[in-house]
Amino acid sequence: MKRIVIPVKIGLAAGVASVLFGPMLTVGRIPFGDIALLGAYFVVVPSVILSLILLALPRLNLCLLPGIGFGVAIFFLVLLIGAGPADALKRRHCREAKVFCESLIPRLEEYRSHHGGYPKQVTEVLRPDDALPMYLRKQKFYHQTNDTFSLSWVDSPGVPYCSGVAAYHHSSTNWDFCADWGGTQ
Repeated sequence: MKRIVIPVKIGLAAGVASVLFGPMLTVGRIPFGDIALLGAYFVVVPSVILSLILLALPRLNLCLLPGIGFGVAIFFLVLLIGAGPADALKRRHCREAKVFCESLIPRLEEYRSHHGGYPKQVTEVLRPDDALPMYLRKQKFYHQTNDTFSLSWVDSPGVPYCSGVAAYHHSSTNWDFCADWGGTQ
């Protein structure tokens, strides 16, 4: 029985620790919610089925494998609890990035009226007291062409499959959101 209980306790403890600290540590790096959902979808059921099969085989039920399978399943099920807070954190960071970018638009227009074009680098309109929101710190978010510009960011640049993208196009004065958090107010 210990061969099942100990891995389950480890899976539960790791899941709780991940729920408590995972969203804060992963936002802007990897998509916590997507990992939780995909893990629950693709890992939990196969792990439980395999563990039950291993328990049914008398020769193998003494090994740690069934317990490890149950522990992994418990980990991903508990991880689902953190998907909501991770999504809320991602939405908050996206709102902050959008608000900051909207504050840059008048500065970029003022720069254009004085210099005849938009700046090559966004640093030319940033103030010393401007603090870049998290999603704008480690990626190029300002893109300038001859007579227009755009502002954009990706919420998880390290994992393109799960990333959401926000983009402001000066020529259309519209925001485009390709994400589940799109249209953040």
